[in-house]
Amino acid sequence: MDNSFFVFDVNTNGKVENLDVLPKVKNSEMFIDDMQFAIKRVKKKWKPAIKDGIPVISKKIIKINFTSDHFDHGD
Repeated sequence: MDNSFFVFDVNTNGKVENLDVLPKVKNSEMFIDDMQFAIKRVKKKWKPAIKDGIPVISKKIIKINFTSDHFDHGD
């Protein structure tokens, strides 16, 4: 199982910006585009962070686990 993280900003209007996936993976642009679409579909509008009563940009980090169908038979 590999751990990765979605890192993105939620702007003052509750929109997702600057989505990235860490650690960096070679040729990951298409995957990042797909994840940008998925995050927007799952939650179209996020609640922006509030500081002193005013909406501010905040960074979100979501841990994701990738598993594969491969397993070791012990051969």
